[in-house]
Amino acid sequence: MSEFTYNCDTLPCDEERRRIFYMLKKNSSYTAWARVGNYYDRWMETYRKAYEEARSANRSELFFYSYPVDFRNYCGFAECLKRLRRGDKRPFKFLGQHGYFYQARIPMNHWDHILVLEQTGDVIVKEMISPLWSAFDADLENLARSWGEIARYILEDRYIDTAAPLGLMGFRGPDFLRDRTTLPDSPLPPVPRAEPAQLIKSGDLVPCSGIWEPVRADFSEGFLGLFRKPMIPPGARLPLDGTMNYLHGGSPAPNISFEGDSPRDDGRPTVWQLLWRDDRYEDGTIPDEEAGYTFRCPEHPAPPWEEFWPSETDGAHSPSADARLNVPAGQACPKAGWWFSPAQANSRRYFQDGELMPALGGDYGDTYWQWSAEQAPPA
Repeated sequence: MSEFTYNCDTLPCDEERRRIFYMLKKNSSYTAWARVGNYYDRWMETYRKAYEEARSANRSELFFYSYPVDFRNYCGFAECLKRLRRGDKRPFKFLGQHGYFYQARIPMNHWDHILVLEQTGDVIVKEMISPLWSAFDADLENLARSWGEIARYILEDRYIDTAAPLGLMGFRGPDFLRDRTTLPDSPLPPVPRAEPAQLIKSGDLVPCSGIWEPVRADFSEGFLGLFRKPMIPPGARLPLDGTMNYLHGGSPAPNISFEGDSPRDDGRPTVWQLLWRDDRYEDGTIPDEEAGYTFRCPEHPAPPWEEFWPSETDGAHSPSADARLNVPAGQACPKAGWWFSPAQANSRRYFQDGELMPALGGDYGDTYWQWSAEQAPPA
């Protein structure tokens, strides 16, 4: 494990960049999705047995009516794997068609809803009326956990006007990402940069699937202020503007999220630089490095995604208590300084110790004020 200094900045440091790159590359690999396919196979085999038993005994409409539709979506997952194995990265996109990974998520969403209804008592599921229910439930949970470990930052969002999934917040400490994915014990290699350099701005169509990183770049003057393009200074390393993400070829390049963003998570425009083009499997081979990939789930379920902080037992590497201050409107400010609220864009303001934290209203819901990582006054 590489040692590095605790980083209090919102931009990831070099070690954190290496870990993010490794995670994105691993989670978008054929090996990762084929592993999910193994859990999908087990669940559907149990599902098939439960369906056949229910049909022969006429005991459970839950299985009787759902299985044919869910089986078609399962076949869509198998088609995804075939396409990915040939080097086609389009199954990661959200197109709502046969052969895209989002289609394979539909059965899990359906049964997640059934489980919620069971917990609330609206649906009663028992072994006597739903054969093999315990095995069915266990296999479904394993599938959902293995899916959840790799899908979040790889699959394209349904709404392409939202910010890129990996934002600025929460890059902290030597155990960063170790509760999200498994990392090798040996030091990770440096993050590559594609040559020749390639830049696109938010809203441009992404020319190829791969890992892209937000950078700060100057723009050409264009024609009458139009058709401006980001310029690539020869030999210069552009400063970071955010966190790298896996972007999808043929889709608009997204914005990046930022502290105090609107509740819609619109983000702000940026310039994306290509780090690595995902051309795996196009030559018919699987890279040797994938033989060393290991995964956490389903044996170790991931914690909630919004909690990026290391555990409290990390001692000096834990974030300060200030970083997690979250105060509802109507209460007194516990600490003088700059605060912001997700309920309203550009809400960052200074409060005195003991000052009443106001409600902002609007459609967001209850107002909560969060301690800002940036404590300098506006320029």
